[in-house]
Amino acid sequence: MARLSYQNEVPKKGRINIYLDNKKGNEKGIELIQRNTIIGDFTQNPKDHEGDIEDIKRIPITKATLGDVMKDMNVGLNMTVDSEINKGEEIDVKLKFGSIKDFGPDSIVEQVPILRDLMKVRGLLNDLKAKVITNKQFKRELEMVVKDKSLLEKIKKELETLCLEPNNKTDEENLSTGDS
Repeated sequence: MARLSYQNEVPKKGRINIYLDNKKGNEKGIELIQRNTIIGDFTQNPKDHEGDIEDIKRIPITKATLGDVMKDMNVGLNMTVDSEINKGEEIDVKLKFGSIKDFGPDSIVEQVPILRDLMKVRGLLNDLKAKVITNKQFKRELEMVVKDKSLLEKIKKELETLCLEPNNKTDEENLSTGDS
């Protein structure tokens, strides 16, 4: 049975399928390949689009070549955002994208120094939490420190001196400058 022409075709979910009836008497229709041409200034480099539009090099992009094309184009984003960590300050963000995976949250965190430092602190706190839960002796000593106010004050002073010793900066200053 001959396939209906493309005007009557119901597309499959996720893509557009266009079929043409074969006029040579065969029963099967022909599916047309979907190709798109997108014209734009994606490199932000004036040298890439000098001359006539016919002379501009066409860059074929497929699922397999997308990462290489992104690296060749040096895709990136430079912007300033308001800091939610230190209110009233701004953070300069310079992101580079060499593949689709670079758009993910983990990759973005790795490219922003203050976020990377916060993730390190988060990891350390998770390690500490795991040790507190599994180490009964450590848990007892920690509870003893929390209950004894004089011991707690002594540890706070020791921590303050430890935090200020290496470079005379507080943790807050280290985080705001991106130092670790």
